[in-house]
Amino acid sequence: MTRERTYLLGLVTLLGAGLMVYSQTWAFAWDEGFHLLAAQLILRGLRPYIDFFHAQTPLYAYWNALWMRIFGDTWRTAHAISAVCTTLALWLTGTYVLNRFDGGIWRRNWHLPLTFAAVLLTGLNSQVVQFATIGQGYGLCLLSMVAAFRFTVANVKRDDARFALGAGFFAGVAAASSLLTAPMGPVLFVWMLRAPGARLKRILAFIAGGLIPFMPLLWLFLKSPKVVFFGAVKFHLFYRTVDWSESGKQNIDVALGWLESPHAMVMGLLVLLALIFLARNQIPIALRRELGLCIWLCTVEGAYLLYVRPTFSRYYLFIIPFASIISVIGLYYAGTHIGRPDKPLWVMLLLTLLLCLGIGRTINGGKGDYRWSDWQKLAKKVNEVTPPGGLIDADEAVYFISKRTPPSGLEYSDTHKLRLSKEFSSQLHVFSKEELTRRLKAGFYDTVAACEDDDALPGIYKQKATIGDCTVYWERTTR
Repeated sequence: MTRERTYLLGLVTLLGAGLMVYSQTWAFAWDEGFHLLAAQLILRGLRPYIDFFHAQTPLYAYWNALWMRIFGDTWRTAHAISAVCTTLALWLTGTYVLNRFDGGIWRRNWHLPLTFAAVLLTGLNSQVVQFATIGQGYGLCLLSMVAAFRFTVANVKRDDARFALGAGFFAGVAAASSLLTAPMGPVLFVWMLRAPGARLKRILAFIAGGLIPFMPLLWLFLKSPKVVFFGAVKFHLFYRTVDWSESGKQNIDVALGWLESPHAMVMGLLVLLALIFLARNQIPIALRRELGLCIWLCTVEGAYLLYVRPTFSRYYLFIIPFASIISVIGLYYAGTHIGRPDKPLWVMLLLTLLLCLGIGRTINGGKGDYRWSDWQKLAKKVNEVTPPGGLIDADEAVYFISKRTPPSGLEYSDTHKLRLSKEFSSQLHVFSKEELTRRLKAGFYDTVAACEDDDALPGIYKQKATIGDCTVYWERTTR
């Protein structure tokens, strides 16, 4: 077992190194800027919701602020921490399979290949590579949910309330970082309560652990309940689809889009084979229950994400580790009943090849996309032409890189679609798109960095410079 753990550690380290390299080079998402800017504003002593609009549960912003205080407030810090979190999630996934698929009905020569398969299916998944390495909560949530799963099954096995506390804590970390993971904690809680043992202790310990990560949100809520509730909850329930009339079609497109994903097709086939194997074979009851938990996590979370409007393919990366655990059974079934049971190496090589081809396709398809280096060029130009203390209208990423505090109301550009009373808008620190247009036409800002066509700006500003697909305007014609 020690030798197998060493091999597993080597694979996880190799994948982790690849994720780290990707995080520092190609990794990028358009809406990272909002998350990173929120962490930077917290470093300056501002409070989310109360001092600036924040449209997420706040733990991830505080998490980023912590690491930025230590290593510097750059996108590289956030990316590196996400890559580390994802690598740790791979280790927890791999060691779970290593501990559970040893002996019994499982062929000994398949023990390590199945362990490797679970890690590869997760670590080489295109959504995990692309989005669990960026400055958003995916990496932290991925680690937290796998850790919560491990603590949950450990609690049932040992009936120790400390494991229930850990399960609740990590489930709470995930939900307090992104409400996209909210259903997974209750699934773990219900599954744990169905097992025999000290149920009351489990309940109290799980709830106590789950409340700890929500302390920052509770503290902010007590200071301004209406404002915090709107940013953390109400905005997502009622306002995400404003100005997005085809959000329902978006969800359908995402669901059908899995048919075009090599990784999704491979994993879907393996899950199907796994279900056939489980229906035909007797496996240890404890393992069967834990696999049932994985299936429930995938089903409930998948249904929830399909309901969220609008949804995106990357949201589904939260279920990848649990789907990977199920998939290794399908791989075992295919290898021992369809292929050569004494030759697992060839099955592993084929799986690795398919996954690598999928990753290559993903990276190659994104060659023309924006990178952080593009935003750095834009931010550099903005800093060059804007006087100290000058007002800037730009994307959140530009404020973050240039280390300039955005004018109130520009901390999150998506808020301009809101139609709220003037008084409540003031409390939220937001204003409408019409007000933004009025300010731009009045030359309110010293500098404007626009990445969308705006024919009115050249008549308001004397100077402009094109940086990639964006244009920087400065030196107003009138004062």
